[in-house]
Amino acid sequence: MKNKKKIIAQSRLFFAVGIIIDAIVLHLVTLLTFYIRYFGEIHDANLNAYLSIFVPFIGIIILIGYFNNLYRVEKNISHIDIIYGALKTVTIGYFIVVTYIFYSRAFAFPRTVILISWFLNTLAVASWRMILKSVRTATKTSVGTLVLGVSEETELMGREFERYSSNEYMIKEYIDVDKFSGFENLLEKLEKKIIEEKINLLIISTEKLDRMEITRLFFRFNHMGVRIAIHPNLYEVLIGNIELKQIAGIPLLEIRIGERFPWYEILKQLVDVIASIIGLIITSPLILFCMIVIKLESKGPIFYLQERVGKNKNIFKILKFRTMKIDAETTSGPTLATEDDPRVTRLGKFLRRTHLDELPQFYNVLAGQMSLVGPRPERPFFVEQYEKNIVAYEMRTFVKPGITGLAQVHGRYDSSVENKLRYDLVYINNMSPLLDIKIIILTVKSLLTFRDKI
Repeated sequence: MKNKKKIIAQSRLFFAVGIIIDAIVLHLVTLLTFYIRYFGEIHDANLNAYLSIFVPFIGIIILIGYFNNLYRVEKNISHIDIIYGALKTVTIGYFIVVTYIFYSRAFAFPRTVILISWFLNTLAVASWRMILKSVRTATKTSVGTLVLGVSEETELMGREFERYSSNEYMIKEYIDVDKFSGFENLLEKLEKKIIEEKINLLIISTEKLDRMEITRLFFRFNHMGVRIAIHPNLYEVLIGNIELKQIAGIPLLEIRIGERFPWYEILKQLVDVIASIIGLIITSPLILFCMIVIKLESKGPIFYLQERVGKNKNIFKILKFRTMKIDAETTSGPTLATEDDPRVTRLGKFLRRTHLDELPQFYNVLAGQMSLVGPRPERPFFVEQYEKNIVAYEMRTFVKPGITGLAQVHGRYDSSVENKLRYDLVYINNMSPLLDIKIIILTVKSLLTFRDKI
């Protein structure tokens, strides 16, 4: 209970201080933009126009930030999530202001000031939070974590935690539900462990507890300041977006799978075409370099064409630099690549690790077969096998496959098919321009850190 009160006090303090800092930062940065735009000689009409509405202008952004959880204490939030939250908040706020300016036609706010201040305010709102996170990360201890469930999925989860979040989370124990004679005994064991090990996070990764038992877990330990997280199964991810509806006076949850605004598809296709052209131009020296070294390193073709399943199950040929030996699957047949695949050439390992083998896929994007962001396209042989065993797998073909996606920036070679599918379904159910930007940023980060792909 004491820990819970401490968390509430910290949350209230961060909420109040966050609003004050954002208000000051947004106002000062916008004023600074006028000085930058007019080189210190600001026109009174422009400045007074801003000063006449700066209070509601800042208030709108702060309100949007509240709904985007910018003022919640999240100790283990990543820098990418901070940038994404700031970008989303400031962008929506500016959209509302620009809409008001357009329709009122009474606000002398130069477009250049809007554009520059939007960028600088996004940077400022994100920067002070990232600085605070860095300070807190340097002084905090790892979050004590219990995992309720023992399976291949929890084993994989443990490896992921150890590999990427060992400085933030420490899994103390995996608890097997089957070893307890009843739910009450399980509760007593958990409470004892939470107190002794100073647990702050309980992850439920088992389907052996019903909804009532999970509800009791939540109410039993939430007051102790323990965060409860549920590792979703495919069904829970599948239902994705839900909306409360009333039919004949009865509240129902309406499932909306992959529902998006009509303009999103058009915008995404436009961005894909422009980005793929720019990508091919910028990376042309690298493409030429790869072509030369592949030819010098081993016999065989430079490029590798392979059938993949696209949107609506249309078959297309993906274009990649060859990274495997010639006729690698002659004797084995279709086989998934592994992290230390013996079929991969020495140069191929480098190309895969640096993701350079994916560069030719800009052509597939330009041809309309793929998108920059989306589920990775799989081979027909494996798609047929997965669809027989995993009902939700077919959903991946509802959208265009992508060069990169959530599963690529978060998953690993040893991730299970179901685990990768979870990421794909989350993306399909939440597709948006801002989410695409976030995934691209994470992809660039993984490229710069030479992170292995899946």
